[in-house]
Amino acid sequence: MVGAAGPLVVASVCEGLDVAAAAAPAIWQSAQLALGLGIAEGAMDSITLAPYAALFDGDGVRLGTFIDSMLGPVREWDRAHGSELLQTLGALFDERWSLTATARVLHIHVNTMKQRMQRLNVLLGEELDRPESRFRLELALRIENARSALKST
Repeated sequence: MVGAAGPLVVASVCEGLDVAAAAAPAIWQSAQLALGLGIAEGAMDSITLAPYAALFDGDGVRLGTFIDSMLGPVREWDRAHGSELLQTLGALFDERWSLTATARVLHIHVNTMKQRMQRLNVLLGEELDRPESRFRLELALRIENARSALKST
């Protein structure tokens, strides 16, 4: 697959064409998951993203409930105010929680970033202060990105 940054190769070692044919849907799903997770270049074995793929097996109700419980307040705020707090939250995780680096990536002033951070603190409260809560929040965001990428195929 060709992503925004360059080619992405997702493959799996298979014994024979029949096994390869059976593995093709899982390889395609892994490629879509990779793109949804922001992996747009390089090479990987499809098994690398197996933990994510396992999350999407079944009806996904429990997973959806988890994502909604973690990201719901931010989604609702964005919807009601036309803001981009969910994108800001993703950038914060990508930039290792550095407000300066996140502001630079988002092309906003650091004071704007601080205001967004204050709003996120109001919406998410303790979720941003504790490492375990922040981990679950990041997990919900990354799974939602992957889930959205799968829905768009």
